[in-house]
Amino acid sequence: MWTNEITHSNLQERFDAEYYNPKYLKLIKNLDKLRDLRTLDDVARVFDGPFGSQLHCSDYVQEGIPFLRVQNVKENEINLNNLVFISKEDHERLKRSALVPGNVVMTKTGWLGIAAVIPRSLEECNIRADLAGIVIKQEYKKTINPYYLASYLNSKFGRFQSKRFNTGSTRPRILINYVKKIRIPLLPKERQDRIAYLSFRTKSKIKNMVKKSKDLLGSLSEILLKELKLNSLTTDGRKFYLVNYSELKKRFDPLYYHPKYSELLAELRKTPYGTKRLDEISNTILSGSYIDEYTEKGTLYLRVKNIKEGKLDLNDTKFVNIQKSEVPEKIRVQLSDILLTRTGTIGASMVAPKDIVGSVISQHLTRIVIDKDDMNPYYVEAFLNCKLARLQMERGCTGSMQKELVHKTLKSLIIPKPPKEVQDRIAEMVKKIRKEATQLMLKAHVLAKNTNEIVEELIEEN
Repeated sequence: MWTNEITHSNLQERFDAEYYNPKYLKLIKNLDKLRDLRTLDDVARVFDGPFGSQLHCSDYVQEGIPFLRVQNVKENEINLNNLVFISKEDHERLKRSALVPGNVVMTKTGWLGIAAVIPRSLEECNIRADLAGIVIKQEYKKTINPYYLASYLNSKFGRFQSKRFNTGSTRPRILINYVKKIRIPLLPKERQDRIAYLSFRTKSKIKNMVKKSKDLLGSLSEILLKELKLNSLTTDGRKFYLVNYSELKKRFDPLYYHPKYSELLAELRKTPYGTKRLDEISNTILSGSYIDEYTEKGTLYLRVKNIKEGKLDLNDTKFVNIQKSEVPEKIRVQLSDILLTRTGTIGASMVAPKDIVGSVISQHLTRIVIDKDDMNPYYVEAFLNCKLARLQMERGCTGSMQKELVHKTLKSLIIPKPPKEVQDRIAEMVKKIRKEATQLMLKAHVLAKNTNEIVEELIEEN
């Protein structure tokens, strides 16, 4: 909590307290020290895309003009995954919000102020209402490098202005009139070019590191299959298939009987090591408790967002004030337990390290205690995170709005049971690959942090 006194003479058009947050006022003072400040409206034509009444999702087409949405705009990069298109006719009708290579686009909702330059690979495109288009005016084309402009908007100087101008209550949002008021320094061109070069060279390096990390993690399933002497599963996208009446069970949803599931089980039976159900190799399989009263300190309360594939994420932690006697020992985490998500990203699992021993799990997590005399928990966790297990979980999920993995399905999961030495070898291979992938991501994070600091120093340099 913070308090701050503002004199009447310092009040602007906004009367919300957050606008005068001391951290913003401090950054404003730093910004005021920069030379030759201009607003975006001074140096560019700033506009947003069409609102829903002008263009509906039903107007999207299979091929046509790329139509950018918030999820397509990353820091200094246009992400072409999940790109949608509009017809040339709609594009011509909405020409006011058209962009071409060299123009800048910025997010107006969600993660405010994320900016990127339209790449050459997009000859032309259009944008949604929750994005702002920034087209540098003709008289500033030789003065402002668009890649510097995007890098500046992504820096602390640009981002804090976007956050300060936020007008949303439940969802962050910045109005186009406030985007126009964002101030930028017209640095010497050679310094702009250096900032642009640093930002985009770093972005390319980080992208390669992230890809290598993802490729390493993506190889885990194939390595596991090879060690278990199983074949890769081909993606079966059939939408029509026949099921004999005699094969019907208690479930009547068509997807439950998709051939990919029977093919999966048939493949699992081919392993020379034999298989076991999860409940046959476990001493305990149970979920946690719902607790909604959080405290600043106390017992760590683990939720779905804390459990990732093979790792723990404590970026967003909650604590609860409970005595040891108030919570059953069976829902407290012990060393080498497997924790698995039952909702959200279903099936993500990790082995509990000593750091979280004694913590409590929510009702959306399952605690699995493996019989360590017979099984290596790291091998079991690696299998639970692979496609062979995820498909079994997917088949048995219930719920229409929010999918949930029920314990009946979880207990019946089929798991290959190789000799302990094979399990140990698989576990060590998985640990090694994950460590390498984590190190790459850490290097990428450090590189990004160091580059941001250099860029901000260049912006502040007199």
